[in-house]
Amino acid sequence: MSKDQYMKTLQDQIKRLNLIIDRKIMIGRSYRLEARKHRALVSKFRKHRNPGIFDRLSSVFHREYA
Repeated sequence: MSKDQYMKTLQDQIKRLNLIIDRKIMIGRSYRLEARKHRALVSKFRKHRNPGIFDRLSSVFHREYA
């Protein structure tokens, strides 16, 4: 799976969870489990979208000496 496909899959899962959470809010049910899943997916999405400085440095290092 390419990075673009992975990011699209994460976005689709986040959208699906948003719909479930919205429906549960409207009917007054607890959405704690879905909120945890949503938080984890958003964290993964942000991590892969904006890699940290050390990730960028290590990829440059490995690219030069691979």
